[in-house]
Amino acid sequence: MQNCRPHRVLAHAVPLTTVVFSILALLVLPLSFLGTSSAVASPPSGGLFAGGGVSGYGQAATYGSFSGVTLASPAVGMAPTPSGNGYWVTAADGGVFNYGGAGFHGSAGGQNLVAPVTGIAALADGSGYYLVAADGGVFAYNAPFFGSAAGVANGVVMGITAGSGGGYTLATDVGGAFAYGATYFGNQNNSGVVDPVVSIAS
Repeated sequence: MQNCRPHRVLAHAVPLTTVVFSILALLVLPLSFLGTSSAVASPPSGGLFAGGGVSGYGQAATYGSFSGVTLASPAVGMAPTPSGNGYWVTAADGGVFNYGGAGFHGSAGGQNLVAPVTGIAALADGSGYYLVAADGGVFAYNAPFFGSAAGVANGVVMGITAGSGGGYTLATDVGGAFAYGATYFGNQNNSGVVDPVVSIAS
């Protein structure tokens, strides 16, 4: 007499196997195929300033940032108010963003700049500020203008600093320095700087 039990087990095993493989197939399908956004998203584009924009350390407070804001161009420089209760941030297109107790005095945003802005410096009393462009151009906002290095700078101008006695100094990536209405103390131009200069402080 033939035993049919194994055939009945096999008959139940086939649908069960099909269900198991169907579940596994659903697990490995891309989420986008199932009509859901994928968990692995592409990195943001359009100049999103990553990391929240501004981070404070020690006793430095943060008064605002670019978190979740898409900028027309990346932020390139920052200057604090003399009291430390605010700051200005500038973008490469000349836009200026003021936070905390920092007042807004204008910007180069929307202008057809010859070269991108690379830095910002505030007056000693915080009543105004300067922007500097890569070609040495200087933009003064509620601040006295003393001149610029546009057309004469050797290298790319990377930063600007405003002196306590008025005036400002520009620094280039090759170590050059240009002082306007400020005391000139020297530079590193043609001194064999291995890596480019990226900023200046007074």
